[in-house]
Parts: sequence; structure tokens; C-alpha cells
Amino acid sequence: MDFAEYAATPGATVRLRFTILLDAGPVYPPSGPDDSVQVELGKGRILPGLERALEGMRPGETKTVRVPAELAFGPRRPERRFRVARGASAARPLRPGDAVRVSFGAGGDLPAIVEEIDGESVLVDANHPLAGRDLTFEINVLDVIPREAMIAC
Repeated sequence: MDFAEYAATPGATVRLRFTILLDAGPVYPPSGPDDSVQVELGKGRILPGLERALEGMRPGETKTVRVPAELAFGPRRPERRFRVARGASAARPLRPGDAVRVSFGAGGDLPAIVEEIDGESVLVDANHPLAGRDLTFEINVLDVIPREAMIAC
């Protein structure tokens, strides 16, 4: 069945490639064996701004769209910067910029970046590195499989 004429709508499965362009210059491509991702629209599994940009796109279409921080990784939240006790059993010496996991017991782990270290504690930031930033996405839709075709399979 040829799905080339179908547009991306909620419930459709979309395979795409995208790149995030930052104002400062760095480029963030997605990871994966062929650098594409596949997602079912309407499930809330991708950034809201990216999902909105995909709606109505067809296979072979490309688009560059600016997504405000609120619809990307959200605002930076000050409560996600905090101090933790410096552990005596660290596997390696910590330095500012290191990625760590902060354990909250039954609350699970949280990835964070070390900002500052003193004799007794470590200041970490658990905000997503792209939180608080408006992002520009370059999107290329590779395939759109309509919801009806997925149900028929």
C-alpha cells in the first residue's frame, strides 16, 4: 500500500529525521542507527512543539520551525538546582560539567550536571540542558502511516 499521499495527523505513525539548531551555533542530531525516529502522533511522546509542526506534513516534505521553550523542553526551573552531600565513595573525582545521577532512594534517580563542588557538597543542575531555550528544528518527514493502516495490520 502506498502512503505517499497521507498527511501526518493524530494517530498516524511518522518516521522523520530532524536536527535542532541552537542560536549559539551547535547542532543536535537525533541518535539512532539511521538517524531517523518513528513516533505515533497524539501520544505525547515527543516535544509538543515538534508534534504540532509535524501535523499536516507529508512524506518528502521538509520544514524549518521555531519552537518556543514552553513547547520544547520547558522553562528552566530553579528548584531543579540543588546541593547534595558530597559522597565519600565516588568512583571518580567530580569536576564541574560532569554528568551524574542523583539518587532519591525510593524516589528514583535524576540525571544532573555538576556545577560547583566544595568540601562538603556538590551543586547540581537537573534541568534538561536545552530547558529555557527556544529551538529551531529542521524536519524531514520520511514516511506517514495513517492510523487506519496500523489498525488493519
